[in-house]
Amino acid sequence: MVPNNFLRETIYIPDDQYRVLMSNAEKSRLGLDQLVAQLIEQGLRSSKTTSSGNRDCPPPVIVPPRGVPIPATSREELTRMEEDEERAQH
Repeated sequence: MVPNNFLRETIYIPDDQYRVLMSNAEKSRLGLDQLVAQLIEQGLRSSKTTSSGNRDCPPPVIVPPRGVPIPATSREELTRMEEDEERAQH
């Protein structure tokens, strides 16, 4: 039964994303609707913090299991790397 404060909506999800959602729902023992609502809530909370904050801040530094930090790559450097990769493919 759908709670009174829920709206019903049809959305289209790519197959690969749907499989990941279903797997995550099973692992967390949630219904797909509950998991999607939870993910939407997290996204909305996250967008509130980023919309009031600085969007140009660098991405976080990733520390892999072996403990050696991987420095963040600037947007300009990522763009250059993508362009180099495209040129190499053509």
